[in-house]
Amino acid sequence: MNSNEIYSLNETITQALEEMKKELGDKFSLDRVNLAELLRRTHISRSKLRSVRKHGFVIMPNGNKGRKKEKTVLTGYTAIIDTHLSGGINNSNVIFKHLQNDGYK
Repeated sequence: MNSNEIYSLNETITQALEEMKKELGDKFSLDRVNLAELLRRTHISRSKLRSVRKHGFVIMPNGNKGRKKEKTVLTGYTAIIDTHLSGGINNSNVIFKHLQNDGYK
């Protein structure tokens, strides 16, 4: 989910909560928001709304965003793949055979 989508969802939730607050007046409480009613107004799933409620009705970006694995399955073999792709070989079976010839298990 990119930052524009997060901003849009946060805006949608905020607007729906403000409408609910106007309708309920003093009876409104963020701790006791009716998720079914919020779902009808925002069209966001109840499970997503439950997790959003835990964060004070603010959608947070994924905690692993921007992280990159140090070692992958293809570590050490990406140069071979890139060479074949730049040479015009884009058949995955052919490239896989070449990788196996070079020691890929």
